[in-house]
Amino acid sequence: MSEHGLLRLIDWIWTVRGAVPLAPGQTCDTAFARLDPLFREPGTTRRREGDTLVFHKSDPLSQDPMAVWDRGHLQIVAGPALHYRLASRALGFCFLAPALFLGLSLLLETAHVSGRVFAGFFVALYIIGRMLEPWLVAARLARLLAATDQADNADSCPA
Repeated sequence: MSEHGLLRLIDWIWTVRGAVPLAPGQTCDTAFARLDPLFREPGTTRRREGDTLVFHKSDPLSQDPMAVWDRGHLQIVAGPALHYRLASRALGFCFLAPALFLGLSLLLETAHVSGRVFAGFFVALYIIGRMLEPWLVAARLARLLAATDQADNADSCPA
């Protein structure tokens, strides 16, 4: 396996990639305007350049609908579709936590059973989060992109 393939395999632990189709005739400006409320939360910085939006979150509020995702890259490509790549430290921590608790349970005799319980808890959190979060973010993006506006103006996004 190449180094790039190995890094992508490891990156899969905390990263979600996907695409959401745009409505026919939907422009970049309209699509990003519909998604804008997701990135106007406290602790979120965003930068848009043409057909691409990049965001970073630091200490997001729990009410933030994208709080799970620390950073991301969204791009509108020909087709038309919104392609996204989102990364989550929370998924990474849930993936690593079982090893920590199992290690502690091996080192401390008194924590043997509770270490395994906590490890199992974080394994379950990771599996549920890894399956549920990609579905939730795709559904949220699709719902916002499908919302109707009174004006869909043309812009200069590449076709």
